[in-house]
Amino acid sequence: MAATSVHPFPDTLHTLIARARLARERGALTPRELVAVLWTSFALFAVAQIAVYALATRSFAHVTPWQNVVLVILWAFAAPWIIASARRFPISGEARTRHLVRHLVAASAFIVATNALIRLPLVLPPFSFAWSAVLRDMAIGIATFYPAALVMYGVILLLAHRAWERTNDAEAPAATRPPERVVVREWNRVHLVRPDEIHWVEADDNYVVVHAGERTYKGRGRIGDLESQLDSHAFVRIHRSAIVRVESIREVQPLTKGDLAVILRDGKVLRVSRARRTKLESALRVEI
Repeated sequence: MAATSVHPFPDTLHTLIARARLARERGALTPRELVAVLWTSFALFAVAQIAVYALATRSFAHVTPWQNVVLVILWAFAAPWIIASARRFPISGEARTRHLVRHLVAASAFIVATNALIRLPLVLPPFSFAWSAVLRDMAIGIATFYPAALVMYGVILLLAHRAWERTNDAEAPAATRPPERVVVREWNRVHLVRPDEIHWVEADDNYVVVHAGERTYKGRGRIGDLESQLDSHAFVRIHRSAIVRVESIREVQPLTKGDLAVILRDGKVLRVSRARRTKLESALRVEI
């Protein structure tokens, strides 16, 4: 029988529409609403910038409208990057402090870079200002606008973070639904294994070995791919080559140099790497 090729685009479009509808039902911001909020924020920022500069210099004569236009355009181009960084480095969870520092450094670098870019044409004809005058003006501009720009960056970051957070919450029921089966491909056979039958999984070169009850299934693949099929609340990765079912763990013993060993209910002993120790403690809800 000839293989049938199905283009993935319709499925992808259907998924995006379903996610947008689910997000709407759960009260999450849609992409269009998020863009509208960001552009409104840009406009308010531009007006606030002119007002702050006027109050600082007590004159509207020093305000250059084209610089404000270019600045707003730069912020608009940076918005997708800021939104993406909010999802990649969320300001929640155990790493929130490290991520906040990362965002602060990125915001500071962006503010300095944009202030430099809008003043760079001043050293070129027909302006031909001296570098010293431009650098002095840039220093004054950064000192004047840095707090307001940092607040603006933080507002965009928080809006994006909140939007991603609510969208993830809206998708959570489908994402966290326990899988009904795990696929293990062994040459010309495809084994469908129930997750509640699996005790542990090990990697063996280019193969994965699934230990389920009295049976063992060995198939080609990576352990990371099989891990994605398992419920993260029921299974825990204790080593780069081993995944265990939490309910199958009978005992945990400390080893040398901070390593651990888990003993399964069938007596099997598996090593826990130091890098995976925190995940094991979180899965067992105990400090070892």
